[in-house]
Amino acid sequence: MKTLAQLQADFEALKKIADDANGELSACKKLILDNLQVIESLKRQTFGVRNFDRLRVDRKENRIWDQVALLDFVNEERPPIDEFPFDIVFKEKLKDSKALAESKPEVWARLLPFLTKKPANPSVSLTPEKKQ
Repeated sequence: MKTLAQLQADFEALKKIADDANGELSACKKLILDNLQVIESLKRQTFGVRNFDRLRVDRKENRIWDQVALLDFVNEERPPIDEFPFDIVFKEKLKDSKALAESKPEVWARLLPFLTKKPANPSVSLTPEKKQ
């Protein structure tokens, strides 16, 4: 069992780690705000990854499928399993969707009206410093 002094020392060590992490986070936030190139990129960037010094900005999109319309499609069309890139709960399998769009564009075109795309929030992360 740890003594009160040991617990206090552990607490101080953890507090220092948290303070260091908060300092690093503050520095990262300041770097973002100070770097207009990054901010402008976030405003106009299409989807993908861009790197700025030690920052990495990743833009993705959220894909939302109309579950009712997909169910109607399945009930009416009865597509073969290889022409319907969804699990039973209509969760998209992106790899299969891309393959279907390439191999059978006419089927893919009939599915597209059920898809809503929304930009996802950008992800900004700190990359390790480059060794010189």
